[in-house]
Amino acid sequence: MRMLYKSHRSEIIGLYQSHLETLGIETMLKNQFTEGTWSTDPDCPELWVLDSQQYEQAVVALQQLGVS
Repeated sequence: MRMLYKSHRSEIIGLYQSHLETLGIETMLKNQFTEGTWSTDPDCPELWVLDSQQYEQAVVALQQLGVS
């Protein structure tokens, strides 16, 4: 399991998670109920890839969406 992305914008995390799941990449969210307000907050929502072997595929998929 590897962390792929983190953001305080839960709607973005949800969009990315949905996109990856449609590609067959299993994910999970951590800290999705945290209410931090700063991007440096260590407890902001995180998107994780469950199978580490799918991590690179997930990175490419998000890059195709314009995520850097």
